[in-house]
Amino acid sequence: RHALASAPPPPAASAAAPAPAAASVATREAAPEGVDDLKLIRGVGPAIERLLHAHGVTRFAQIARWTDAEIDAFSARLPQFRDRIRQERWVEHARELDAERDAR
Repeated sequence: RHALASAPPPPAASAAAPAPAAASVATREAAPEGVDDLKLIRGVGPAIERLLHAHGVTRFAQIARWTDAEIDAFSARLPQFRDRIRQERWVEHARELDAERDAR
């Protein structure tokens, strides 16, 4: 997790992450007021949370609605952990956390 903090940022234009899909990760749903603690998602530590925030992802609901294309686009931004989102089931866990928050 901490390796990302010192890793250089990915190139702006990458064949692995087409601009339209990458842009949709952040813009598909504007984050409502407030910010969820994304570190509660299994596998998301402080460095990955900062990366998510830098791309406009601040709510469980945003991750919970990611499509396969959006998962692939964001995975391209995690070269050291390319399969992490699916392996650690971020989308499913984000859905659970979002539902728990809404139930409160």
